[in-house]
Order: sequence, then structure tokens, then C-alpha cells
Amino acid sequence: MSALVKFTRQMPAFTLIELLAVIAIIGILGAVIIPLTGKIRKSARSTECVNNLRQIGGALFLYAADHGNCLPPVSDPYPAEQEKMWQYAIWSYLGYDPKAFNVPENDFAGTRGADENIFHCPETRDNPVAAPSVSSGVNGNKMSYGLNPREAGAGSIPIPLARVKTPGRTSMVNETSYCLGGAWGYTQFFGLLPHGDGTNVLFYDGHVEFRTFDTIPSDRADPFWQ
Repeated sequence: MSALVKFTRQMPAFTLIELLAVIAIIGILGAVIIPLTGKIRKSARSTECVNNLRQIGGALFLYAADHGNCLPPVSDPYPAEQEKMWQYAIWSYLGYDPKAFNVPENDFAGTRGADENIFHCPETRDNPVAAPSVSSGVNGNKMSYGLNPREAGAGSIPIPLARVKTPGRTSMVNETSYCLGGAWGYTQFFGLLPHGDGTNVLFYDGHVEFRTFDTIPSDRADPFWQ
């Protein structure tokens, strides 16, 4: 006569202390990983902004080569609708079909729509932050980049590259919430500070540099602006 023997395998149970320890470890890991993920995302967005500015710089130089070594005016007339702004002047130099430009689905302001062009810094598009000197806050246009005309009030005048004596020190494009990115425009009305305590700057020699706000000159006669 055979007997059927049943063996029951007992799984060891976690104690309360072990469970609390696991929960604590998960909490610590989350506290470390979540801020790190946020920093990585911001770093990636700043890098995307730098790439945007480099391409914009290349397009501006191509435009100048076809227009007597002059950059387009900030806006002609100033102020004006987007089709009269410097961004539109280099639209085709960036490889965009003029028919692809439409307001507000694919424009410079980014007030709504897909924003499928490089004139939008991803940080400004999602969370625009005004520079501390801009008391009125972020301009309603929500643009990302402004062209520096070098001279206050010269928004409708083409910019001759030959007159820029310090191209490696003079800003060409700054992060602003409107098309004007000169000293007056940046410090008083449209300046942005999208990347933590700083902003990306495209210079007249084509290089892009990260600048903290305290290194942005307030003197309009500084070579950074002139």
C-alpha cells in the first residue's frame, strides 16, 4: 500500500522591519534620481538651444553673403508682423519651405501649435523666465531669440558685418521674448533667463556661449552690445 505524501513549500515572509527598509531605500533612490532626471532634461534642452543658435548663425551668414555682407534688420518696419522680422528673412536659408510658415501653427512666437522650427528654445516654449532686469515679465509674444542691431533704435536698419569690430565679444542673437535682442531690448523689456541662472548667446564670430546673468553687461556701450 502506497501513501501519497504532500510536501508544502513554505515561502519565507518579509518582516515589517524589512518592508520598511525597502520602502526607505526606494524613497532615497527616488529623492536622488528625480532631481537628477530634471537636471539631465534641462541640460538636454540647453544643448538643443545651443544647436538652434548655431544653425541660426549659419543662416544669418548665408543671408549676409547674398545681401552685401549685411544681416537683415531686426524688423522692417519696426515693430511689424512676423513676416517682416529677421527670422522670416532667414527662413529659407534654414531649409524651410516658405509655404511651411503659418501663424500661429508654425511661427516664431510659439503661442500655440507644434512649433516645428528651430526658433523655439524648448525651455522658453514650456516655461519662459524673464531676466531679473525686466520688470514687466515675459513678453506676450513668447519668442525665444532676438537679433542684436548693435545700436539702440536701429531695429529697421540692416546690420553691416564690416562694422562689427569685436565679433568674438559682440552678441549677435540673445534669448529674448521678442525679435529685438540688443541692449535696450534685452535689459529693459524682452530679456530671458531660460537655463537656470543663465542664457545662451550667439556671437558675431559664430560661436555660442553660456552666460550667467551677472556677466551680461548693463552698459549699452560695452562691446557685448556695440
